[in-house]
Amino acid sequence: MNHLEFEDSPYLQQHKNNPFDWYPWGDEAFEKAKKEDKPIFLSIGYSSCHWCHVMEEEVFEDEMIAKLMNKSFVCIKLDKEERPDIDKYYQNLFTMLNGRGGGWPLSIFMTSELKPFYSATYIPASNFVQIIDYFAKEYKENLDELVSKANQINSLAKMLHKPNGIVAFDDSFIDTCISNLNKNHDKFYGGFFHAPKFPHTSSINLAIKLYTITKDEKLKQIALSTLKNMSKGGLYDIVDSGFCRYSVDEIWLVPHFEKMTYDNGLLIESFLNGYFISGDDYFLDIATRCSDFMLSRMSQNGLFYSASDADSMDKNAHKEEGAYFVYDYEELESCFDISTIQLIGASKEGNFEGKIIIRNEDLAQIDDKIIQKLQDLRVDKPYPFIDKKVITAWNAMMIKSLFILSRTKSAYLHHAIKSIDSLIDMMWIENKLYHSKLIDSTTPPSIEAFLEDYAYLADCLLEAYKTTFDKRYFSLALSLIDIAIEKFYANGRWFFSVDEFMTECDFFDGSYPSPIGIMLQTLTTIGSLTNPRYLQIAHKTIEFYSSFIAKEPTSFASISLAVIRVLKDDYIIKSNKQNLENIIPKIDILDKPFVYLYENESDKYDICGQNGCFGQLDKLF
Repeated sequence: MNHLEFEDSPYLQQHKNNPFDWYPWGDEAFEKAKKEDKPIFLSIGYSSCHWCHVMEEEVFEDEMIAKLMNKSFVCIKLDKEERPDIDKYYQNLFTMLNGRGGGWPLSIFMTSELKPFYSATYIPASNFVQIIDYFAKEYKENLDELVSKANQINSLAKMLHKPNGIVAFDDSFIDTCISNLNKNHDKFYGGFFHAPKFPHTSSINLAIKLYTITKDEKLKQIALSTLKNMSKGGLYDIVDSGFCRYSVDEIWLVPHFEKMTYDNGLLIESFLNGYFISGDDYFLDIATRCSDFMLSRMSQNGLFYSASDADSMDKNAHKEEGAYFVYDYEELESCFDISTIQLIGASKEGNFEGKIIIRNEDLAQIDDKIIQKLQDLRVDKPYPFIDKKVITAWNAMMIKSLFILSRTKSAYLHHAIKSIDSLIDMMWIENKLYHSKLIDSTTPPSIEAFLEDYAYLADCLLEAYKTTFDKRYFSLALSLIDIAIEKFYANGRWFFSVDEFMTECDFFDGSYPSPIGIMLQTLTTIGSLTNPRYLQIAHKTIEFYSSFIAKEPTSFASISLAVIRVLKDDYIIKSNKQNLENIIPKIDILDKPFVYLYENESDKYDICGQNGCFGQLDKLF
């Protein structure tokens, strides 16, 4: 065994028997590198990553390569889900050096002072041997030159994004957003941009928000066609439900098969939004099935695991990508007649490496009997490995969607309340928020929360408050926002982390919406209900990032949503019973199910919707 044996991270546990002499990130590895005057090889990944598994099999389990590495380098393994701050720092560095986005596994070669001199993602074994041989020699023979290069790179890595002036937004920004959505939307298969295709839920929600303002049917079609195409089968698992991380093709057929909590939480919300603007039960059904999958397969004691693996064992006990999810034609032929086989998109040729991903191109209804038979065919297949790490931000995304669903299907309110209370109990300790914890570990969480944890949890707590009117949730949301402002905010700019690594927060939407966009939503809500100071911070934030957002709003869709909300929503708090036309804030993206607040004579606000008033809210200012 190497030095990973006692780590909680499931990803690090996967590598504890590699012949590479892995160390976890920390002083022991750093001191060894300095004492032995060796460069450091840092490998960053996560437990459900397909290409991480490939590199492990090809490189990290190779005895010959390990011997070379252990002789000349100190090797560090890092779980990017545990330490997104470190990952973000080195991903930004990779982008600067290579002119393109990075990914996982991320491979960083650096000095004993943690200054990188080379970066890559997945490296095949033959290339890896050449790279380590070259840099081992360079470190011995040309150390000064290598350190000089590393110093230059390190200086670049610390440069912050500088805005190019300030753009004043007006209603023309709405036209810019619409034009940008139309330009980037795939008119044939839905979604945005080209393959590989990610869900981009914030762009879907932006289209829906703009539709509620303009009633432009084309915007409605952009959102609904994207949601329908994503749920035909492939990216969406028709059999068990749940969405995979992304599709490698344009038609959403072939995914990398890992299922992440953040994707499913965000997509449930978007499908509910699709239901609200269309009234089509198809979207509500997908949201409900996906919620049921997450609650049954991906949760424990109300908390949600981070992810399930892309790879699993096939019938020959070989680990293969998607082995659990795909079918042989013969096994389908033994269970179904030809019409059903055609209905589920099966053919003898297959649609994925000779195998079959269940798909329903024409969106015909696949009844529960067919689903049950398909599930029965999976019973004897080993389920993919599940990483039982609880991540605050990702749980908040999922729990928020449960609260939204509960306002349409009341049975889910119990699950939502249990989940939010469990998350608070685990991660909010002595007025300090934490980022992650292995669900069964007896060790208390130790990694303090990052901006995304504060932003998404505050957003979830406001959703919990809107649904339950329990003041505890509002009070904690306000506390989290105050701490986040004090810790991560600086005159319009937001930082992702400020402790070991001061890393600027991404303002574009990556794997999920930028924490800045989510924070803006909470600031405008809190500011409209309590203190205008929060609105001022929101306006200053929008002003700071305005030059980036103005030209390509769909790349920054979560912030664009906040800009539109500031432009179009009414934040005037003063109102009285005789003047009901003065509406105070439309808190949701949509006009239902949570609609208007009216002041009444009992010093409360009546909460009213299309079918009359259905509750009251205490004044909070």
